Amino acid sequence: MKIKTLKRHLTLGLGMVCLTAALTGCQSKNDDSGYDTGDPDSDIYAEDTDEETGDETTDDYDTGFDDDTTLDTEDPETDDTGLTDDTGLTDDTGDEDPDSLGGDSSGDQSDRFTTVDEAELARVFGDKENDYKKVKWGVQYKPNELEGLLISVTPYQEDSSNYLLLALTNLYDKDLTVSGEGYAVGTNNENIGDFTITNYAIRPGGTVLTEIYCEGESNGVLHWSELSASPDEYYESVNWESDWALGKGEAGEEALKYTLTCNDTAQIGDVHALVLNKDGFVIGYGNDYNPDETSNAEGVISFFGEDNAKLMQTDAVDVAVFANPVKSKE
Repeated sequence: MKIKTLKRHLTLGLGMVCLTAALTGCQSKNDDSGYDTGDPDSDIYAEDTDEETGDETTDDYDTGFDDDTTLDTEDPETDDTGLTDDTGLTDDTGDEDPDSLGGDSSGDQSDRFTTVDEAELARVFGDKENDYKKVKWGVQYKPNELEGLLISVTPYQEDSSNYLLLALTNLYDKDLTVSGEGYAVGTNNENIGDFTITNYAIRPGGTVLTEIYCEGESNGVLHWSELSASPDEYYESVNWESDWALGKGEAGEEALKYTLTCNDTAQIGDVHALVLNKDGFVIGYGNDYNPDETSNAEGVISFFGEDNAKLMQTDAVDVAVFANPVKSKE
């Protein structure tokens, strides 16, 4: 692995990054994510309202819960994790008549979700910088019954191949395990790419990422067939930080060398890297599965696509790294 080293030069006041050969960076420690859930006696999010009229706004996207599917969650009053009733993890999710969910012949049940606007995100995350905030997400929303689970989606194109990058962010104050499945929706409302997710012990403020390959052009919509969240029974999260250097790999491809430093021995698992342009759009994406159980891990993520390589060489200004190392509960 050949990595040319070059420190980032930040132009104060303008926030611009001057590039010559490569980028290096360090992710801030994620044991203090900087998000603010506000009043502990209130919901994590307020309802979306129109800034001029004060009326509640409606969602204009199709999240598509199947009629026979419910949000499966633990009862917060009986578990011993410390999650309380105001976290949004409730067990009253499966008794509704499917006909009352707002579904139509196209399967649109967007009333199960609420769009999150920029003002609410600013309140939740505050002024502190993190890798989630680096990315220009195409859509951000939350399940109405899981108000501390932030779902974000952004498109990515690798030459002629289309992808959606799905991010799940835990805004509760306890580790959260999330499972779900569904598919990406094409421009003719067809299924163009299935996905299945199981993420253990997402730490408070932590974000996990899933890549969805699309066999056709996506309209940016995810159709959720199942979605469940619960306090984790078997794993717990660890604090971690990353360092990275963007340069060339052994075969001459664009590559990122990374190190992850954890505060305890952990199962590293998947490490995702998003190369971003000045506007936060993803111009390069790659991932690495790290099987090590360690407190200090390192690896290399290669990026593919001729068009992407050209963009990365001219337009890359930053990298967002996402991982979710966990350890077994003692």
